[in-house]
Amino acid sequence: MRPSGPPCPPRTRSRFFDGRILLLEFEPIAEPRGALLPVDFEALPFFPKRAFVVDRAPPGTTRAGHAQRRGYQLLLRLSGQIAVTMRLGGRTETVALQSDGHALLIEEPVWKETTYRSTDAVLLVFSSEVFRPEDQIREES
Repeated sequence: MRPSGPPCPPRTRSRFFDGRILLLEFEPIAEPRGALLPVDFEALPFFPKRAFVVDRAPPGTTRAGHAQRRGYQLLLRLSGQIAVTMRLGGRTETVALQSDGHALLIEEPVWKETTYRSTDAVLLVFSSEVFRPEDQIREES
């Protein structure tokens, strides 16, 4: 963690599926009162229109299981251990989100599912689009 100061944009740690997915690292700011994890929306390729949190999922629970027809999602791990499996064009990648500030920036039409590996797993998702069930692709291609 870095000392208190102005937020900085996330670092790109890895790229998957020709750059359609980025593993990002947002750097927490540590101080005696606790840690602050800034997310500067101007550093993202989209402005979030929707956010939601998944927590209290029993270990082993799998959620999502779909792709988006359009837009971006940023999956930001807040605590615990979360595995994200992604598929596109016959290829599969699984990424473990288990460190402070780790996030996946996912561009459509990547199919994904999240598996919650610990009792304290919490995931914050920012989406470029409002929720519309018809924008989700439930069948893997």
